[in-house]
Amino acid sequence: MAKKGELTPKQQKFVAEYIIDSNATQAAIRAGYSKKTAYRTGCDNLSKPQIMQALTKALKKQELRTEITADYVLAKLKMNAEQCLKIHAETGKPVDAGAANKALELLGKTKKMFVDKLEMDAMIGAYERNLKELD
Repeated sequence: MAKKGELTPKQQKFVAEYIIDSNATQAAIRAGYSKKTAYRTGCDNLSKPQIMQALTKALKKQELRTEITADYVLAKLKMNAEQCLKIHAETGKPVDAGAANKALELLGKTKKMFVDKLEMDAMIGAYERNLKELD
């Protein structure tokens, strides 16, 4: 049994699995939680302060280890979008408009310009749980 404020072994496994693909449901399943309740468990885990603290710490370690920061990714996406939008000398059209659109979409997502329904549902659920805890 973990002490108050400490993660259980299953929660530690959830953190390790979550940083692989940022998918709470799959991380819960891989950590050994029930497949039937994995979606709910993943959302619940992401609303727990001690798990969020552990995730923040793990992601920072990953960032230092891989040297892939948010700034690095954003700069590369921006560079890619700009390269793809350059006008081809012979055709007069963008070199690769599809790739440029994808890079711009990813950049927009980092600025929360496009919020997926699933992400919004998780945010609302966490908000509602936090309100209940305040009562």
